[in-house]
Amino acid sequence: IRCLENGVDVIVEKPLAVTVRAGRRMIEAAERNGRILCKVERYQGPINEGNGIYGGNSLPCIHEPLN
Repeated sequence: IRCLENGVDVIVEKPLAVTVRAGRRMIEAAERNGRILCKVERYQGPINEGNGIYGGNSLPCIHEPLN
């Protein structure tokens, strides 16, 4: 939240937060400060399968924007 409040976009690993309340606070901080908050989707099953089809780590890391 401090990063978002100080003008820094944030990428987080799963889980987004320990509690739903904490996650909502992060999203609210991003929206309030006009920053980007997203979580990494690199290790989801379909992403791993796609990497296998295309010969390893050739697919880019996918991010899901949360705000």
